[in-house]
Amino acid sequence: MLDSKGPIAVQCDVQLEELRQESDGCHVTLRIPNREALFVNGMVPLRLFLVGIEDNFSPINKDRIEHIQEQMQNLSSLSTRAKVLSREPAFWTYLEQVDIVLASTETCENRAKQYIMRSCEIESRWELEQSQAAAQRYYQLVQTPFLAWLQEHAAIVQH
Repeated sequence: MLDSKGPIAVQCDVQLEELRQESDGCHVTLRIPNREALFVNGMVPLRLFLVGIEDNFSPINKDRIEHIQEQMQNLSSLSTRAKVLSREPAFWTYLEQVDIVLASTETCENRAKQYIMRSCEIESRWELEQSQAAAQRYYQLVQTPFLAWLQEHAAIVQH
């Protein structure tokens, strides 16, 4: 059973229903067609955080995408995978687009490492080898969303 106190990453389709500017700010109404996407195991309601994603990104070379995907499949150690991602410029680009804390600053290896450690609730990447909960957070919050984003990039590069 998932811990309702820990972070959970969920990806689902969202449709913009209404956008209006008022004196107290901008009001946005979103429609989530699949109500079940708001719940984990049908029980735990999720909090929704909106993050702006930049439209201007530089495409990542298709060979580079394949190389990153192979590394994530072939490296058995999660701490090594986390280290590789921390040093990967494509991961930095991903973080600039999805992490609100990093969006306004230049992303580099150290910031990527801090993002991974913060997301996984660890103080050292080595803890990914020792804690099943940290490993699960790594897959759910770091690697899986990044690889999905990379797949979207691959589709863009091919068109």
